[in-house]
Amino acid sequence: MAELMKLAKRIRDARGSEGVWLVHCQNGHDRTGLVVGLIRIVVDGWEPERAWREMIARGYHDELLGLNWAFREFATRLKQGENQ
Repeated sequence: MAELMKLAKRIRDARGSEGVWLVHCQNGHDRTGLVVGLIRIVVDGWEPERAWREMIARGYHDELLGLNWAFREFATRLKQGENQ
């Protein structure tokens, strides 16, 4: 979880820059979906449920309990103001 919170800070700090994000894993569904979901929340200001629905629609496998926990925990901590 600490790594996801560090990533969120880096994403937040990079907002407004001219850079482009490239997120990749072998199949491009699960770890990629998780990180893109975080970007949707942190950068695009989406509610976690909206990001979750997009993740599922784009092939994220919701049976991956560890990644699901990380997403939900991240959203909860972000809502509570951690790492802002």
